[in-house]
Amino acid sequence: MDAKYKAVSAWRFEYTSCGCTIRVYPQGLGRQHLSHRVIGSAIMLYVLGSSYGAVAIVLDALRIGVGKTSVYRVVRAVAQKYPG
Repeated sequence: MDAKYKAVSAWRFEYTSCGCTIRVYPQGLGRQHLSHRVIGSAIMLYVLGSSYGAVAIVLDALRIGVGKTSVYRVVRAVAQKYPG
């Protein structure tokens, strides 16, 4: 989800030899179905002192429908990567 692009395509490939499946996402998009730009904006707003709900409201005003639970998950995922 992003303000600029409403939909993008992710490619799914299956290996015929072992049956494993992988997904290839476009540049700037991760498994969360949120663009890196939206994730960065949410984290920036949270670090500046906004609550999870306030971040969701700001992103909703920018026509990016992200709930406060998604904001919480994104912030927590980044916090685990960069402790402190």
